Amino acid sequence: MNALERIAAKIGIQSGRIRTSEGDVRVENGVIVEERTDRVPWQFARVVVINRPDRRDRREALETHLREIGWPFATPLWHAATPGEDLTPPVFWNSTRNTWANLQSHLQVIREAYEAGDESVLVMEDDCLYLPGFLERVSRFMREAPDDWGMLMLGGRAGVADPQIAKVTSDIWRIGGWNNLESYAVHRRAMAKVIDTLATATEHSDVALHRIQFDAPTYHMNPPIATQRAGMSDNFGHYKGHRQGRLGVWGTEGAMILSTGENRRHLLANSTASLRRNNPQLGLKVLSDRVWVGYDCEVVEDATGFGSRSVKTQMLCAPAFPSGIMLDDDTVTLGPLPSVASVLGDCELALAPDRFQSIRALFTDRSAATESWLGVEEREFTLGAFPDAMDMPHWNTGVIFYRDTPSVREFSKVWHEEWMRFGRIDQIAFVRAVIRTGIRIAALPPHLHQICSDGAAPRGTLIAHVIGPKWELPKWLDANRLPIVQPPAEVREGCCGGRKRTLAGMASDLGKTIGGAVSDALRGRRVKISEAELQARRSACMDCDRREGNRCGECGCFLSLAQPLARKQCPLGKWPVSSR
Repeated sequence: MNALERIAAKIGIQSGRIRTSEGDVRVENGVIVEERTDRVPWQFARVVVINRPDRRDRREALETHLREIGWPFATPLWHAATPGEDLTPPVFWNSTRNTWANLQSHLQVIREAYEAGDESVLVMEDDCLYLPGFLERVSRFMREAPDDWGMLMLGGRAGVADPQIAKVTSDIWRIGGWNNLESYAVHRRAMAKVIDTLATATEHSDVALHRIQFDAPTYHMNPPIATQRAGMSDNFGHYKGHRQGRLGVWGTEGAMILSTGENRRHLLANSTASLRRNNPQLGLKVLSDRVWVGYDCEVVEDATGFGSRSVKTQMLCAPAFPSGIMLDDDTVTLGPLPSVASVLGDCELALAPDRFQSIRALFTDRSAATESWLGVEEREFTLGAFPDAMDMPHWNTGVIFYRDTPSVREFSKVWHEEWMRFGRIDQIAFVRAVIRTGIRIAALPPHLHQICSDGAAPRGTLIAHVIGPKWELPKWLDANRLPIVQPPAEVREGCCGGRKRTLAGMASDLGKTIGGAVSDALRGRRVKISEAELQARRSACMDCDRREGNRCGECGCFLSLAQPLARKQCPLGKWPVSSR
């Protein structure tokens, strides 16, 4: 007989329901037959959602989502955030107007709760998405989190190289240096510190708040309870995919994959699919020159050929995860991977040697000497300036296990500097950077980086690096009895030929639009529509679920520019047809 059954017997309840601070308990014949784990043990004094008035689409989506999950807390108050375009940040502000506006919203929400005397406040951003099992997990989080909490992070992820992580229960951790504010709570005991921090911040709210977590006890459940919904970021003006719900054993491990160029998207699809299939616990960040459906993408410069090495050599300057793996897009994961910590040991990077075991073997091989990728100038420079390189391994940089530390970030900067000398392959620059920095490197065993060209991968291989003609990857997958995944679509293809996230791409679209309007004027065609037609277009856009602020989520156009032009048409056919 447990404690609750003894209480039931003491008060004479043989059958019925007992309400406790831990939830409801049903008793039959003096025995507990059901315990509620999805009833929150206490309530936040205030719940607030930060939402720009022009993002009605986000408000409606979140209201629907909260109804669907059976929202257990008070009905949210909606804080009307001021758009960044209406504010002028101070001269010291080092980010965008919208991040300044976002910080002011978080500051005002916490300040209002503090001045009202509230014991606690739960804050959400309007792109918050609660993950499966929300009710049970948030109830357990509230029951098991230590009573001294100053902040509870329902979402978020590590935002510094060396986050503070201390285990409290099997899946609750005390943390410091945690980013992203899609859903978090502040206790009154920490409100004054949060207000002071935000009021004096010189960086956006994510960075400002993660600094105080080292002092105000902050707790997080791993995997997180909440994440960010995919879509256009109001703060930064680029597309963000869904954040990974689980980020590894410590909540901080993930993989970064670089893939640039239209002709490599089939490689990206199969590389990422194999990783997700075998290691669903890992976070995933894709670096590409465009945004692909289904991925958390960071848009980088349009660099193909040797130019992609410019991006690759800088990826460890600010990696997406505190520890993880850098993968080329022609790698295929064949099984569950060990933890990064177990691979690295006391080293900071881990790689496997390439087909040439040393730089000496590479430089003296006759076939390699004739290859266009190995420039004579770089070889001669390395021999003269870095004689110790001759006896060093010729590392293959297609698979790199890493731990994000200041020395790794410094190494990445030096690696990029060395690559910039000649702008060709990155492996020789890598060796020179190793000599310059003294970074500690562990050698990967073959099963964690097996170079394959044709035929089946050796038994036990966990990461295969498929070299050779990239169009033959399906043949290799078939030989290894692996599913072939179709290439992803580019995000929101439309009348602009696909949304471009680079400044050069947006400038190109703007130039085409202006050029077309000038051409219409010269040919005597109507350039602008009537006021009545303009209002009809604006009304259609206002009600459209693909609108993202002043941008069309379908084609990427700026609405204030596109709506008045007679030559422009809605890619979804929602505008009245205009004669030209």
